[in-house]
Amino acid sequence: MLPKNVRDDFKIRKAEPLYLIPNVNEPPCLEIRTQALWDEFCAALLEKVSGRLKKDLFRFVQTQHARVAPDGQGRIVIPEKQRSTCALDGDVFVVDMRKHIEVWSRRHIDTKYPDMIKAYRELSDDLF
Repeated sequence: MLPKNVRDDFKIRKAEPLYLIPNVNEPPCLEIRTQALWDEFCAALLEKVSGRLKKDLFRFVQTQHARVAPDGQGRIVIPEKQRSTCALDGDVFVVDMRKHIEVWSRRHIDTKYPDMIKAYRELSDDLF
């Protein structure tokens, strides 16, 4: 279930489409975008990337994404293909990244934790 604060921040409503795409960086996570943010993502992809890599990236996006709709309680069913790619089994963490939502497995968020601590230590004094 997407937490209420995340649903509110992204203005997610029952039956409105959400787009799920695996982020296959190590460790992988699942990215979720609303229709408007998906359109921005695809436009940026087509505008900013060029050459053969652009075509391959666009093929990846088109073949690996899924379109789902939340129910009235903000629950979504993550298709097996995306769950498997991102190793989403058991408890997950939902992270509001402002331009998209990330869904992480506990194992992968624990793996990423040292990078998060490093970023906080390096950047927090400049930001706060």
